[in-house]
Amino acid sequence: SVKWPLDYLLKCYIPGDKADPDDDVLYAQVGDGGADHGSWGRPEEMTMARPAYKLTASKPGSDLAMEQAAAFAAGYLVFKDICNDASYADTLLDNAKQLWEFAIAHQGKYSSSVTAASGYYQSFNVTDENCWGSLWLYKVTGEQKYLDEAKKWYDPAPDWGMSWDDVIIGNQVLMYNLTGDSQYIANIEGTFNDWMPGGSVPYTPKGLAYRLQWGSLRYASNMAAAALLAAESGVHPDEYRKWAQCQIQYALGDGGR
Repeated sequence: SVKWPLDYLLKCYIPGDKADPDDDVLYAQVGDGGADHGSWGRPEEMTMARPAYKLTASKPGSDLAMEQAAAFAAGYLVFKDICNDASYADTLLDNAKQLWEFAIAHQGKYSSSVTAASGYYQSFNVTDENCWGSLWLYKVTGEQKYLDEAKKWYDPAPDWGMSWDDVIIGNQVLMYNLTGDSQYIANIEGTFNDWMPGGSVPYTPKGLAYRLQWGSLRYASNMAAAALLAAESGVHPDEYRKWAQCQIQYALGDGGR
């Protein structure tokens, strides 16, 4: 269910006065990474302390806030256009807009404010997330200020690999999808030229684009999804679909053992 994680994210965000984003609170992490990684039982059997860490005006995390604003904006489209739940959709959009304002007003990496996260999920910058959240707000509202902000943070360079800390290829595809400006096609091509055979990403003997040993299927699968979205936007549809299919089929077991 899409609603379950959105409900959780709504509980993590405590909006302040709409006119003053300084009052907002966003809970960024529950639990201690060391203790959690040291426990290999069921969640119901975990009895250790579960501290909660929050972001505020004085301890910002615009990267995490923008990711969450993007999730709310995407959720808005689902519940408005597919689920026909206008009330819940409006709640998501209101929270997305206010969280975006909070992020813009208070820039910073969440892992610098929540040091308990830095040893496991360190953030390396805020630029791609600032663009990502702004693009999704532009997609659902059409308000120019969101597109203007997205362009300020946009990165045209080839993407290292889409993951929890990297949405550069997502920005490239979405920017082209929303603007129709052909200049962004070259950025998408640059990313996938780097990822396809002959680029900088190495391949396993049976064809997996092997970016990193930690969660290698994650990177390949995420980039395959981005390739499919680019193909849907008319960017090298046959080539990108074929490459994405090969990566997903490998992940599902076609490569054998």
